[in-house]
Amino acid sequence: MNDKNACLVEIDGGEYEVRQTEIEVREILELADMPAVGLVVRIHEGRATLCDPAEPIVLDGAERARFRTFQRDEVRHLRVGGTSWDWPAPGIRETEIRSIARMSPEQYLLSGVTRRPVAPGSLIDLTGAWLPHLHVVTSNDVRARSSDESARSIVVNGRSMLVDRPDVTFEDLVGLAFPGTDLTAGGARSLTVTYRHGPLDRPEGSLISRESLRVLPGATFNVTATNKS
Repeated sequence: MNDKNACLVEIDGGEYEVRQTEIEVREILELADMPAVGLVVRIHEGRATLCDPAEPIVLDGAERARFRTFQRDEVRHLRVGGTSWDWPAPGIRETEIRSIARMSPEQYLLSGVTRRPVAPGSLIDLTGAWLPHLHVVTSNDVRARSSDESARSIVVNGRSMLVDRPDVTFEDLVGLAFPGTDLTAGGARSLTVTYRHGPLDRPEGSLISRESLRVLPGATFNVTATNKS
């Protein structure tokens, strides 16, 4: 950008250059080709905040401003790591929370009610009677909880994760390694699951579709995907 008054903004993943230091909600909706009655959330400082249509948004040229647009809907709320978020949709993905909160690979989300880990890629329901509370925990917390029978620490493709069940299936592990994978779709990728540090009767080996394995803390899994020829 050569214009000193120009700023980059990201709207729904797309990049736009605006030649002013302030932007209004209506302008964001126009850039996103959204109806004028839509809603805009700003992703800023690790949180999601609803933008006021009556107030211009000041842009910082040193940092790209990020926005998400929504069809007009009820504005719901959640708390992540003690911070309140606005989200005008019935649910939010674990992956979206990780991105917005700028979580590192060594950090995890725990449900505030059950204190159980939130499954990677899962959808958090925001339509319940109670405000969802999610805690951001570190790998140290993971190791501390791994001694609890209800939570076991495993490694999937080099990343530590918590599982809250005594067994994991081939499908569980694919979902942990590649969130959002549609296992019902035909032939784009061939998936392989291998493991080490399994139970005494099966310390290492591989899993096939619908097969499960008893989980021991420290079990290591590798999930690989290759294009079929």
